[in-house]
Amino acid sequence: GLPANGRPDEWSKWVGKTKNCERPYKSPSTVHDSAEFGHALVHWWNNIQPSFRQNNTGMPKPTYSSPQMQDPWNQLRRAGQNGLVSVLIMLAWW
Repeated sequence: GLPANGRPDEWSKWVGKTKNCERPYKSPSTVHDSAEFGHALVHWWNNIQPSFRQNNTGMPKPTYSSPQMQDPWNQLRRAGQNGLVSVLIMLAWW
């Protein structure tokens, strides 16, 4: 899965409701403060980007390749329940 460090707490709380290896898709997470959640989500997303895309002012830089790095996207190339689908689900909550 994607790195958990800094991921919004709402994700961990929601994933904790998993029963019999099934996520509770019919009962999405409750986001009490969408602005705060959005800030946390953007901060986490920015921090898991390759270093040449990270940006201190918000969203990642619109640069998609770095000649200095052999496989800069390895950290984001993750499948499964905690892969990129987790980002899509949290965007829907936001």
